[in-house]
Amino acid sequence: MTYTFIFFSSLVLTIFSTPFLINFLNKSDIVDKPGERRVNKQTVPRMGGVIIFSTVLLFLFSFYPNLNSIRFIIIGGIIIAICGTFDDILGMKWYIKFIFEIVVAILIMAYIYPISQSIYFFGITLPYPLDLLILGFFMLGVINSINLLDGLDGLASGFALLTFLMFFVFALILQNELLIILTTSLAGSLIGFLKYNAYPAKIFLGDTGSLVLGFFILVVALLTSLGLYQPVLDLTLPTIVLGVPIIDTIKVMVSRILKKQNPFHPDKTHIHHVIFDNKIHHKFTVFIVQGATIVFLALALIYYKGYQEIAVALFFIFGIILVFVESIFEKIGFMSESFSKFYSQKIQNLPNSILFTYKKILVPVAFTITGIMLVLLAPIHSNLEKQELLFLLIMGIFVFSLAFIHYIRTREIAGIYVLLNTIVYLVFSSLSDTIYNSITSVNILLPGVIDFIFGLIFITVIFYMVLRERIFQNSDPLLTGVDLTMILFVTVLFIVNNILDFDKLAFLNLALFHSLIIYLLFKIISRFNYTISKYIFTFSFALPSISILYLLLK
Repeated sequence: MTYTFIFFSSLVLTIFSTPFLINFLNKSDIVDKPGERRVNKQTVPRMGGVIIFSTVLLFLFSFYPNLNSIRFIIIGGIIIAICGTFDDILGMKWYIKFIFEIVVAILIMAYIYPISQSIYFFGITLPYPLDLLILGFFMLGVINSINLLDGLDGLASGFALLTFLMFFVFALILQNELLIILTTSLAGSLIGFLKYNAYPAKIFLGDTGSLVLGFFILVVALLTSLGLYQPVLDLTLPTIVLGVPIIDTIKVMVSRILKKQNPFHPDKTHIHHVIFDNKIHHKFTVFIVQGATIVFLALALIYYKGYQEIAVALFFIFGIILVFVESIFEKIGFMSESFSKFYSQKIQNLPNSILFTYKKILVPVAFTITGIMLVLLAPIHSNLEKQELLFLLIMGIFVFSLAFIHYIRTREIAGIYVLLNTIVYLVFSSLSDTIYNSITSVNILLPGVIDFIFGLIFITVIFYMVLRERIFQNSDPLLTGVDLTMILFVTVLFIVNNILDFDKLAFLNLALFHSLIIYLLFKIISRFNYTISKYIFTFSFALPSISILYLLLK
């Protein structure tokens, strides 16, 4: 219950506070302006990482009982946040930042090294003092990894979210309280931050955010590896997890050295720049890089399961693919142009009767039976304690107040609230006895009705993606940058469950998948009728609140 509270509280806190930070940064002129190396076409405030860092510290100070034992971690985090803040406000030479990072690395080494008997790296136990040297280089590389990856809207924050999600699963396996607090607060705040940071971004992480995320990834990765292989600190696992930024950094720096350039001088040769320059849409470039991240997360899980040789071999194979990503995407670009022409011709030749059937029959039917299904999934008995139910109700009221304020200010419905409400409701239902369970137990409804309904919703979503150009006479995509990241978020859970057989998250994986499908249906209906979408928005708050109230008063 504690980590659930931390996750949702950090998420809501970030969503609530970020607009105020955006206004402050704009007024203070702490912004990124369009330039040669910038992909943003307008001025965007930076230093958004202040919210993430403050949120993590809040929950760390509130829930971790022995702060003195992690004083080096706390001091290191504060130093790296100060470094990033100064860089965002005043600008800082790369070698000055490097000095800050060395100090932070020494602090983390002072915490980690005494509790590890040896350091293991790709099958080799490192002798002293080589172990300290490689550990130092590793630390500096990881701290800077997110900074180097932070070149497109939502890329670095999405990458960090997926990484912390996997480390959260390891934290549950280890029952490590510090890791659970760090990963849940970071994951929650990153989802909230992505609402504003995904393409098109309203705020950037800035060096404050990228360095802070790099720092926390380093801490979480080292603590996880040490916990899994204690007393050995195995750097192989975190290296595989961070395969994308590590390989990208090595590739870029070697390329600059071969060109007799300063390896620390910024340019546009990173993997995400290469893909983006091949006429791939901004948010799909982010999706591709984050998709590659999931490949390396899967390899890390395979490594943990005991197939070290296979995981390491695949790591180097996929690493080579990343190195030659420019040549690969040049060929993919040519093939995609040919496919787009063929696809457009086929779509234009579809009979109008198919469009009529979709708009007038399939969408209304899917909408109606989804509403009925959600009512049938209302809990009538739950194993949750009264205080847990009360927490969910209070959190729901708080989020509704936040959503209402957002609507008053913008007159727009923020779909992320519908997604969050659906996730909470379906997770709650999966842990409870529902109306549907009672009906099926007396054979009034067949057990497979729910699966059939979700199948129909899924078909409705797929049809929309295929037919949207004919339906609305434009190519506006259904999926936003946040939507694509949430799809990858669910994918990571699916991979974790299937590789680790982690039963504790099996129900959550299914609830997230179903929530995402329902959310996409909501977005489709919103395109057809904005007025109806407002009623659905209200329904998404009312249904879980009424269900919880019923159980509290029962």
